[in-house]
Amino acid sequence: MQGHAGGDARMSVRTSGSTGTAKPCVHAVADLLGEAAFLATRLGDRRRVVALVPAHHLYGMIWTALLPSALGVPVVVRTIGAALELTAGDLVVAVPEQWQAALRLLRRFPDDIIGVSSAGPLPDRLGADLLAAGLARLLDVYGSSETGAIAIRDVPATAYDLLPRWRLAADGDDWQLLDRNDTVTPLPDHVDRVGDRALRPTGRRDGAVQVGGHNVWPDRVARVLREADGVADAVVRLHADGRLKAFIVPEGDCDPAALTERLSRFVADRLADHERPKTFRFGTALPRNAMGKMQDWT
Repeated sequence: MQGHAGGDARMSVRTSGSTGTAKPCVHAVADLLGEAAFLATRLGDRRRVVALVPAHHLYGMIWTALLPSALGVPVVVRTIGAALELTAGDLVVAVPEQWQAALRLLRRFPDDIIGVSSAGPLPDRLGADLLAAGLARLLDVYGSSETGAIAIRDVPATAYDLLPRWRLAADGDDWQLLDRNDTVTPLPDHVDRVGDRALRPTGRRDGAVQVGGHNVWPDRVARVLREADGVADAVVRLHADGRLKAFIVPEGDCDPAALTERLSRFVADRLADHERPKTFRFGTALPRNAMGKMQDWT
């Protein structure tokens, strides 16, 4: 690939298909190599890359193929459930669900291990737990198959620093991405701008959230819940633990324990596992703020 870095060569990668049918995304080879070269400047002390993700999607390609080449370090492939055999100087490349599993299996990381996470939101609690378990650093990458990496945060920071090739440009009350050629690229999420070179995602444009590596639409789940006997209204949100939670307004008086049991059976028949709320809260009205807008609950 290095031989094409100075030309206009392009390559196609496919999305994971988590939003539907997998589709091709075309990237300039120079952009991908430039991204890997920039990452290498931030991770120059790494002695090995440990890959828990495949290299045929963009995240894996950049972090487990192009980056190791830029660093001049070897790559080893590991699988959750087998021995990871980590050593000082490793850079471990995984997705949030793999990090959760690794935390359960390892309990404590060896010294001088840096982790990187992408392909889905990294819950704050999981990030804190991984650092408490001994990770020297944890990088959370914000991007997509269509854009590559857009920005990176060093957990526990909440703002993501833009990669050099990108900058934010105002689009009315919203923001969009511009590259070095002033080409406009839509952001996958609504974001808040933080200073000149950072952003904080505030929500998917299509209303989806990520659960277990899958895109899930809470409004759709709420519509399904409203079809259940004994449910007058419902709203669904993402819980801090990375699964869905539901607030239910029952029809008339009800026994919360009995209704929870009925709803658990109902969603098991109607929804995939990653779409099923894991906790139910009940009340006489949906939670709203003083302006009448839906608000979160605990």
